Amino acid sequence: MDVIGATLEGGLQVLREIGRGALARVYLASDGARVRALKLFPSGQEARVLHEFSIACDLEHPHLNRVDATVVVGGRPGVVMPLVPGRRLTSRGDDARAREAYLDAFEGLLGGLAYLHARGVVHRDVKPENVLIDRAGLVRIIDFDLAARLGSPEASGALVGTVAYLSPEQARGATSVPASDLYAAGVMLHAALTREVPFTGTVAEVVRAHRELSPPSPSSFDPELAFLDAYAARMLAKMPEERYPDGASALAALREIRGGRSVRRR
Repeated sequence: MDVIGATLEGGLQVLREIGRGALARVYLASDGARVRALKLFPSGQEARVLHEFSIACDLEHPHLNRVDATVVVGGRPGVVMPLVPGRRLTSRGDDARAREAYLDAFEGLLGGLAYLHARGVVHRDVKPENVLIDRAGLVRIIDFDLAARLGSPEASGALVGTVAYLSPEQARGATSVPASDLYAAGVMLHAALTREVPFTGTVAEVVRAHRELSPPSPSSFDPELAFLDAYAARMLAKMPEERYPDGASALAALREIRGGRSVRRR
C-alpha cells in the first residue's frame, strides 16, 4: 500500500519519501504546524519498532534524536521522530579549518554517545548516515533500532551493524559494549582525516580486516595529523578493553589533546 497522503493519528499527513535503508523507509510528514520524520518498517517488524521506541522515547540530549511515538500505516509499523534537516557528519575539506570544524562536530558525536553509555545503552550502528548535522550546526545521532541495553540478550550473539564500521567484537558476533561504538566512531574519524575508511573489499575481507589488521596512522597521510595518531590508534584498537571505555572518556581525551595543542600553538 502506498502511504503517501495517509493521515496519522494527531493529524500528521505523509507527504513524500525522503530516504530508505536496508529495511526501513523514511517519509516526511506534517500537519502544517509540525514537521516530522516517519520511519516505516515492513509488516512483521512490530517488535523492532517497539524496541526502538523503548530505547529512544525519553532521550533528552542535544546530540540525540528521540522517538516521539509508534504508528501503524497501511499495515506497516513505524516510529515518528523530529526531522533533522541537514547532512551526514563527514569532512568538508582538507585544510586546517575544515579539520577543526570536523573535530568540533566529532565532539558532539562523542557527547551523544557519552549520554547513551551512561544510560547503559550501546548504539551498535554508528556511521555517517546515522550522525547528522542540522542547519544550526548541531550534531544529532539518529536510528536506534539496532541499539541494545548493556547485558541484554540483544547486545550479544549476532553480527549487527554496517560492515565498514563494524568493531572486531561485533565482527566475531560477540557482545557489544560502549567501546564498540567508539571503534565505529574511530572509523568515521579515520575516514574524515584520510578520505577513506580503514578497510575496503568484499564483506568477508572487511570483516577479517577489522579482526586482524591495523589501519595506517593519520600522519602517514598528512604529517600535520601526528597529534591525533595515538588517539586514533586507541579508538581503533582490536580489543575493546584497549580502547577508551565509553563516550565520556573518549570525549575528555580528545578535548585534552586539542586543548594542549592550542596552548602550544600560541
